[in-house]
Amino acid sequence: MLGAPPIPTRAGLSGAGKTTVSFATEAELCSRGVPCYGLDGDNMRTGLNKNLGFSPDDRQENIRRVGEVAKLFVRSIAHLLSFYPPNPLPVRSCLPSLR
Repeated sequence: MLGAPPIPTRAGLSGAGKTTVSFATEAELCSRGVPCYGLDGDNMRTGLNKNLGFSPDDRQENIRRVGEVAKLFVRSIAHLLSFYPPNPLPVRSCLPSLR
């Protein structure tokens, strides 16, 4: 995708400071008016990836899913599409109030 925003990644051992650096970078960019959001693998495991463990295969799937979410962010606008009858309650329950 030509001209797509960068998606910086961090890798390292547990406790190395990846999340600290990532969230500090997010705060700095946001303070400069640059839209960004840190997708922390551990935080993703509390929702989208809560069915994954820490086996090599699960770790790989966790990273793949985070990448898919990042790709959605890069596309800038999210639309919820569903083949089921309209029922926004499950989505609303996991989003902050937009009122």
